[in-house]
Amino acid sequence: MNLFAIIFIISLFAMLMGFFSQDKVDYFPFALIIGIVAVLFMLHSGIERDEILGFINYNTLIFIFAIQIIIYYLNYNKILEYSALKLIHITKGNNRVFFYLICIFTALIVAFIEDLSLALILAPLIYRTCRILDIPAGTYMMGMTITINIGAILTPVSSIKNLIISQEFGWGFLEFFINMGPIFLIALLLTIFLLDRFVLRKEEKPTEENKQLLLDVINPNMVIDNKFYFSVTYVILIATFGLMFFGFEPALVALISAALLLIIHSRVTNFQAIKSEITWRILIAFAVIFILSNSLASFGFADLISDLLLDLIG
Repeated sequence: MNLFAIIFIISLFAMLMGFFSQDKVDYFPFALIIGIVAVLFMLHSGIERDEILGFINYNTLIFIFAIQIIIYYLNYNKILEYSALKLIHITKGNNRVFFYLICIFTALIVAFIEDLSLALILAPLIYRTCRILDIPAGTYMMGMTITINIGAILTPVSSIKNLIISQEFGWGFLEFFINMGPIFLIALLLTIFLLDRFVLRKEEKPTEENKQLLLDVINPNMVIDNKFYFSVTYVILIATFGLMFFGFEPALVALISAALLLIIHSRVTNFQAIKSEITWRILIAFAVIFILSNSLASFGFADLISDLLLDLIG
């Protein structure tokens, strides 16, 4: 056990997380510097280069890369906009049904799609719907905001943090879903019940005229530019997360799906056009995170924790 090395690596990790969690300073150059310092320190401490490279979880990096391509085409074909508009149309202007479905839809979709993308799509639609129905939008926005955070715990692909957790614990997609599902369900139902009971029921209901106006104005099909690309993307998206759910390797499934989408859309767009939409620096940053976190085992971090626990027990 190398106590100095453990403290040093944890300090670097804490610094990286500090830069990573704020928006005022670009974290990328600091991630590079921290990564270089960490690698040089490990080499000096006797860890071989191949072992350091082995610390990187390449499956996770591949998944992050591929899922960004999938999300690009999801937004390109306006899949989420269509789904949200379809959902609004189904409510037929019933504000309580609208609230329930928005909360459930948000919680389920954010389990598979990055939360910011979903919020940027849903927030204007919720506001517009409430304006048409002539009802306050605050409660519905609150429901969306809370259920975004609830839905983010359901699957390993909902966030990069979840992906790392699933890799560390060895949980597949289904195992993660089974372990987190009960917490997700309880939190979601409790949120909907409390907001409905203490907030929504006290608000005014939309008039029948406004309900009819909503049905006349909201047309889900208006966002579809090309039915072929839309339909194919929809099918690939469902198949992608379906295969992940049934235990197939998320990185492989996402990579194949991304490749299929690139091939199918090759006449209207290509990788050269979308590469600016990919956050490349996050791949490097997470490679550094993997190197730091997994190197702790080589320096005896598990032994340190065991010794501390034994001392506490007696």
